[in-house]
Amino acid sequence: YSWDRLVDAGRRAVESGIWFGQKARGANGEQGASLQMAKWWDENILAEGGFHENYNLLGKGFGDTSPYYDGESLLAMIKAAKYLGTAFVPLWPLAAGTAQRMHQRYIVEAQQNDVDSDLTKGCYQWLSMSLFELASVTFGSGKKDRFDLPIAIQGLYHPEKFGVWLIDLANWMIETHKVLIKRRNTGYSFEGIVHALAWGTHVLSASNNGNAEVSFHVLKKLHCTIHEGMAKLVSWQVGMGAEDNDENWDGISGLGGIQNAANEAPLRVDVVQHQMHATIISRRYPFRNDRSPWPWKTALEALVKNEI
Repeated sequence: YSWDRLVDAGRRAVESGIWFGQKARGANGEQGASLQMAKWWDENILAEGGFHENYNLLGKGFGDTSPYYDGESLLAMIKAAKYLGTAFVPLWPLAAGTAQRMHQRYIVEAQQNDVDSDLTKGCYQWLSMSLFELASVTFGSGKKDRFDLPIAIQGLYHPEKFGVWLIDLANWMIETHKVLIKRRNTGYSFEGIVHALAWGTHVLSASNNGNAEVSFHVLKKLHCTIHEGMAKLVSWQVGMGAEDNDENWDGISGLGGIQNAANEAPLRVDVVQHQMHATIISRRYPFRNDRSPWPWKTALEALVKNEI
């Protein structure tokens, strides 16, 4: 798991947004846009670390908070701080602080009331992707292709804390929420599990197997979950061949057609987006060295034969 690949992947994910943003505000307007975002964030964030779910035409917020909206807002702010240029870096402390508050509210406190909390599920992929971005930083490396924080704050900012939370969330999704036995589309879950595997593998490799927070056993569990879970989702796609128990299926042919379940076609468009994003990052990270068009073929074959 090349560190450069991890950082470049995030950069590519917002390139189109950067281009449109520069066109909209002009080359000299970045500082102003950054300050406006920071001002809005500071004025609208609630004490518990969330946002109103509704806003009127004057920008006044009202209504309850939501783990979905809160998580999406957090990830947007982190992406802006990390990838939109130096003018947006001051947003980073706001984002890091908000992530800690959301973790406290939607993970720690929510699970005190219900270990399999819907609040945790609601923010799962958004918070996981945010934690990955917060954990994947360097200090004073001088490399322009990385998000490099001043070495002077290394003692104050501890990225490994966010990484550990990311791994813990992935474990929660597997062990407590039991994602592998769900009968509906769970593509969203792998957006978090894949990023947990990517970060954990880098840390374990960098520490020469001496990291106390990340074990090979945990990473193997994440990898196996991705392999089995993505195999199931891919097998549900229309025309993949596996659903017909076709022994000659080459793992390539297929019409696509993501479904909400094995025999349920209607679904929301965001479910499609979650599964396709999970597919992309699975090919980018855990299966990047697999040259086959569909690295889940062996798992799919076992799934069809009821071996999984």
